Amino acid sequence: MNSQRIMLIFTQGLNMELYFWEARFYYWSTINNGPLSATIITCSSPVRWDMKFSENNTRDKLSDRTYEEITTTDDVSTKYFTTFNGLYVLRIIAEEYDTFVHIYISTEEGGPQALQKITSSQTATTETTEEKKVNNKMGIQVGKNRGNPLNIFIMPCGALIYVEISLKNKTIIPQRIIEKFGNILIKSPVEGARYYIKILTINGEDVSRTSAVEIFVTSKSTSKIPLPIMPSQTIVEEYESLRKCDSVTIGWLPSPGRKCGHYCVVVKEGKLRETDDYGMPNQCGLENRLRKKVITEKINYLKPGKSYIIQVTIKKPKGKTLSYDLLQVHTTPSCHRH
Repeated sequence: MNSQRIMLIFTQGLNMELYFWEARFYYWSTINNGPLSATIITCSSPVRWDMKFSENNTRDKLSDRTYEEITTTDDVSTKYFTTFNGLYVLRIIAEEYDTFVHIYISTEEGGPQALQKITSSQTATTETTEEKKVNNKMGIQVGKNRGNPLNIFIMPCGALIYVEISLKNKTIIPQRIIEKFGNILIKSPVEGARYYIKILTINGEDVSRTSAVEIFVTSKSTSKIPLPIMPSQTIVEEYESLRKCDSVTIGWLPSPGRKCGHYCVVVKEGKLRETDDYGMPNQCGLENRLRKKVITEKINYLKPGKSYIIQVTIKKPKGKTLSYDLLQVHTTPSCHRH
């Protein structure tokens, strides 16, 4: 295989009186003067990493390597090398224990073909101005939008909320509930007008009682906001006929966006409580370019007869991460073949 993806397990270490978790991987090159690349994709928290040639071809501690040489990334980071015949040492350092990353080692020109379409995007540029929030209201003033619709993306953090939008003391968007992510579209905003977004918790209390609410507003293309475009259905399903004692196979619909970023799959042993609400609503006003092809992933190295919670997330390059619905799966109790 020209490229491979590796799931990391971090071990605790100590450096300069600060706790960190470090993992090392080793790659043996059998060719000279050939292409070699290492790509690191983070799923949860930033990491620091480097990959260097071991001159003595041993796995001994690299005492001459300093942490100042390491690349820091919270998205996608790639390094390119001209290979020598011998051992390469890849080092990953995380400050958080519960850290997940993907590693791609490739001998293809320009890196793995599967990753060459991943490009960076700039943060959103809008033609609106944001004012300070008064109690549970936030005002936005529309600039020269030239007839463009106004997209409002809302992400509550920690609680369900109600959202209401008004113009000149008149409600134009009645209260609607937002669970994890919502999109409100004003098709023909009034140029120069000031719109107010009123946010209430599920009990009608002030929004300051919740942890936070993130709001993105733009009258330009939605492709320029830092949020990935979610499909109309955010369900993650298991192919039960492929269930085994040590693996499960899952599938989900891909993002309809042209620059969809990358996906991460996090697996934790445990059960969802019946009282928990992990559902994610369908998105409002998003594009209808949903590709029919389903993304599938086989999750290996599970334990027989155990329950697992699976979370699939999508992260836009240089942008935000959104989650699909959580999925509960169970492995078969026995590995015996009939």
